[in-house]
Order: sequence, then C-alpha cells, then structure tokens
Amino acid sequence: KARLMAVRSELGSAWLRAIPITACGARLDNDSIRVSLCLRLGLPVVSGYRCFCGADVSQLGHHGLSCRLGSGRQARHSAMNDYICRLFQKADIPTVKEPAGLLSESNFRPDGYTLVPWSQGCCLSWDVTFPHTLAERYINYTAMKQGSVAVKATDFKNTKYKDLNDKTRVFVAICVETFGPVDKQTQLFFDSIGTKIVEKSGDPNDKIYIKQNISLLLQKFNSFCILENITKCPSGRDPVH
Repeated sequence: KARLMAVRSELGSAWLRAIPITACGARLDNDSIRVSLCLRLGLPVVSGYRCFCGADVSQLGHHGLSCRLGSGRQARHSAMNDYICRLFQKADIPTVKEPAGLLSESNFRPDGYTLVPWSQGCCLSWDVTFPHTLAERYINYTAMKQGSVAVKATDFKNTKYKDLNDKTRVFVAICVETFGPVDKQTQLFFDSIGTKIVEKSGDPNDKIYIKQNISLLLQKFNSFCILENITKCPSGRDPVH
C-alpha cells in the first residue's frame, strides 16, 4: 500500500512522461529503467544477499536505498544539491554552497544559501534530504498516508536549523522521499522557484521540466544505490533480473 501510494505521487511518476532526450539528460539507461520499473511494480530486482553492513537484503533490493555504508546516498544528495543550484542560476539568483558562519553557536551548515533576498527581504537557506519511503522504521506511517515520512524529515530539519529563521533569513527543508512523495513545504519551494524561472524564460513548461528532471534524478540514483551496493558485496549475485 505504501509503495502504490508513493509511486502515484507527482515526482514518483513524472519521469514516465519525460521525453528521452540524451542531450538534455532525460534518457535513462537500460539498467535504470529495469530497476525503476521493478521498484514501481514491486518485482524482484536482485538475488538475495548479505550486505557488507551486515543486513540481509531481500530480492526487492530496497536496502540499497538507505544503507548507511553505501556511497550512493551521498552521490544522490550532491546531485540534487547541484541541480537546485542550477535552478537558482536560471532564476538569476546567486547562491553559495555549504556556507560557513551562518550559525555562530553550531557547526551545522545548510546545503546552500542565496546571496540576495528570496522573498519579503529574506535570504533563503536550504538543506536536502532523501528519506526512504519503505524503510522499516517508516513503513507504518507511509502505509497510512502519502508523504508522511517527508513531513517527519522536514520537521527534523526545521528543528535542526531553527536559528536560520529570523527577520533576515528563512530556512527551507527540501525533503523528497526515494519513491517520490514530498511535503507541502518542499512542493511550495519547487513551485516558487519554477515561477521565478518562468518569469525569466517566458516558457511555462519550465515548471513541468523541473519536476520531470527531479523525478529522473530519483530513478537514476535509486538504480545506482541498489546496483552499487551489490558490487561491494562478495555475496551479491545476478544484480538485475
């Protein structure tokens, strides 16, 4: 039930409507398509094996999406942050990645910060996270309501960076679940940045392209996380059926 509700979300399905143009980065390779469809339909992706972190991985392969020792999670995070920075560039809003000194009493650093006001005279700082929709600790929530894990992750980020909300700054947690659902704050951010880009470009389809590109990014890195996890495990066999 959690899977079916998640893949029906806008970002969970937008990749299916993207035109596969290689020059635009909108074409998925064969492995990514196979893994994405298996995850969407609940079909076996891998042969069962023991992960190098000690966990037993089922044929569905979901463990690779949240393995604490997998390098794919960091690669996915960096790719998403890079894409968000490119969106700000399209909107002519200068940004800086991982700025130091925003929190004088903490070593926490958000993923980015705008150098000019975002709205109502306040500069925007943001932080990206990808909670796994079907993780064991979340499954009871996601089986009840779509996007519930993104809401929990947003609440955690807002508490972590609460000092970045003042009269001159505003903080936004960008939380996208691995299967696509987002919370209202994240959805509002994507709509706002899309509106600013449309004002610059004059192309109303830019909003659609943003959602398709994020959906494609999810599929690429879901596949990468699962297949990359297998290559590190000597017991992994037959990575893709």
